[in-house]
Amino acid sequence: MRCFLFRINTESEEVRNDIILGKLRQGWGKSGMSLLKNEEIISKEEWRNNFPEEWDCSDEYINRKYDNLKIMLDIKKDDIIIIPKFPSWDSFSVVKAARSYKFEIPKEVDDFGHYIEIDFDSLRSFKYAYDELSTKIHSKLRAYQSPLNNVWNKEVLECAQKLLEKDSSEEIQKIENIIKLNFEKELKDIASSLQKVSARDLEKVVEKLFLKRGYSLESKNTFDKKGGDADLILTKCLPILEEIDESKSCDRIYIQIKHKDGLYSETEGIDQLNKIVKTKEIDSENTNFNNVYKVLVCSSTFSEELKEIAAKENIILIDGIQLTRLIVKYL
Repeated sequence: MRCFLFRINTESEEVRNDIILGKLRQGWGKSGMSLLKNEEIISKEEWRNNFPEEWDCSDEYINRKYDNLKIMLDIKKDDIIIIPKFPSWDSFSVVKAARSYKFEIPKEVDDFGHYIEIDFDSLRSFKYAYDELSTKIHSKLRAYQSPLNNVWNKEVLECAQKLLEKDSSEEIQKIENIIKLNFEKELKDIASSLQKVSARDLEKVVEKLFLKRGYSLESKNTFDKKGGDADLILTKCLPILEEIDESKSCDRIYIQIKHKDGLYSETEGIDQLNKIVKTKEIDSENTNFNNVYKVLVCSSTFSEELKEIAAKENIILIDGIQLTRLIVKYL
């Protein structure tokens, strides 16, 4: 096990946010500046040739950046990394590496492509003056002024190991909000893929989602020859109540699925659900189901007018974004 000191650009929101997401990033990493090519270390000359002209740096300076960044290639799984001035200027963090060096440009900015995957669950944060261990580490930081540093001092390594076993004195603020923000940024891209699958595959995904959560499939592609239509009819029994009265202890869910692009404003799905429920529930002799739900699923988005109509008709709407959230969460 080795120890490294990793100074980050604390002014970069992308860099700070990605730590929460398990990526410890380093700058001087625009497109084409990876240290690896086909898993082999590229030469200093080749890396210098890839250096952006607009940065206007001397060859000597570029060579120094290359030598310093190469330290990232030495970091392996379970090595300890100390991050000064994170989460605040008067604190630091200690974390274990999860995987070796990778290169990937963040979507928000063309830089900071160099990164190490970290085990975020292992991360601990402390004020510099929190205790004897943190004070000792703080006293040694001046010896490591480069962005990346090998830490050969055994005392620092021992202190860092002990701090990893403690509870943090500093919380990393807004972890949930940062994760949600990044998740929402990606969600729209993921949701757009729903429109690329076939209508049949979309139905399979919706069916699998409900079955995974304990619903039972009663029937598929049900028509009443009167305009009523349900792609899926599902039931779910209620614990405890089914032991008391088995004949009236289940909910029934009628689902209509629309594979659409762009804004969906047609009322066809609502009409189909209302008619199939009337045929199967109101006009039939079946009175075993205490609750009946109508659900309209669409791979795109619903218009505001359709949302108002659905609300009046007691129809639950699931659009592409909501469906994607459910798939990510439950499948």
